[in-house]
Amino acid sequence: MNRAVFVVITLLFAVDPAGAEQQPARPNVLFLCVDDMKDWVNCLGGYEGTVFTPNIDRLARRGTLFTNAHCPSPKCAPSRAAIMTGLRPSTTGLYDNGHWWLPNLPDVITIPMHFRNNGYRVVGAGKVFHHTAGNHPPNQWHDFQRLRFREAPWFRGVKLNYPWSKHEPYPIGFPFSGVKGLGHENDWGSLGVRDEDYDDALTTDYAVHFLEKRLSDNRQPFFLACGLFRPHLPWYVPQKYFDMYSLDDIVLPEIREDDLEDLPAEGLKFAKARRSDFETIKDADKWKHAVRAYLASISCADARIGRVLDTLDKSPHAKKTIIVLWSDHGWHLGEKQHWHKTTLWEEATRVPFIISAPGYQSGVCERPVYLLDLYPTLN
Repeated sequence: MNRAVFVVITLLFAVDPAGAEQQPARPNVLFLCVDDMKDWVNCLGGYEGTVFTPNIDRLARRGTLFTNAHCPSPKCAPSRAAIMTGLRPSTTGLYDNGHWWLPNLPDVITIPMHFRNNGYRVVGAGKVFHHTAGNHPPNQWHDFQRLRFREAPWFRGVKLNYPWSKHEPYPIGFPFSGVKGLGHENDWGSLGVRDEDYDDALTTDYAVHFLEKRLSDNRQPFFLACGLFRPHLPWYVPQKYFDMYSLDDIVLPEIREDDLEDLPAEGLKFAKARRSDFETIKDADKWKHAVRAYLASISCADARIGRVLDTLDKSPHAKKTIIVLWSDHGWHLGEKQHWHKTTLWEEATRVPFIISAPGYQSGVCERPVYLLDLYPTLN
């Protein structure tokens, strides 16, 4: 067992839940999750150019950075269901975004439910479980602010999987990327609204306000989940994050023409899926623009994370809060001639993963780790 994981297990299991009232020093947990973020953060070096992630980098310096961490599934719903329940997709049968975990696993105790059952104040906002109906039951939390899409409902087109949404016409200027013919959410650009009005900013506000309200409350430990949607498509972030990256400096992934010649039929099928999106982007001479938009979305998510970390550090909870940062899976930007996720290559499985536990030395773990183990580690 890796030492950092053992440290967190020791911290959390050192307290008998039955004696919780006699043990007020139980650590809080700040649960930071991002969506579709591959290893293109500065501290992991997955991107060959420059990527601006100062806040994820500083969290890595204060905790343990797992440089070879992999997700349970290269797709949102099954990966998050596995992480939050500790059960493999092969055990649950939940393999796709249309599979709902609660109707199939009504008695499972998830990570937030476990903390709630053991005396924690359990709250959150944004995308923690998969955000569609059937994947995000409200009974998991004392309070939760669901993901508020700033661009909803039109960015989903006529394909709606949010029961509170009704389709509206696309706004003037759509698609903002200038690339026509892509899927319903395959777009990028700045929406021309204030930074604080974007969806992830609203999620961050919830986390910040919760921490600020608890400045003087040291009695009940808390589990606070902050789920950021970016860098998931559509890559809509304020213009200042696009301005961080010059098109001239964008490094495109290297593609070998013969890279797929040794693959079996299933591997070829994985690579071919959504390839038409990649070809459409290349034909429009927008490959660099798309990569820049993905990087801008990473930097935007990093800035949101930094705001939450700053608030925690100013609070009396800083020295007794475990921080966990993870992504549900990675993303292809042309590698293996593939666009999107859903493959079993490292581009879709390797993710940022950091644990910071108060009182323990920081470090780097290069051993392979599996996000499925996050459940028993925390619980």
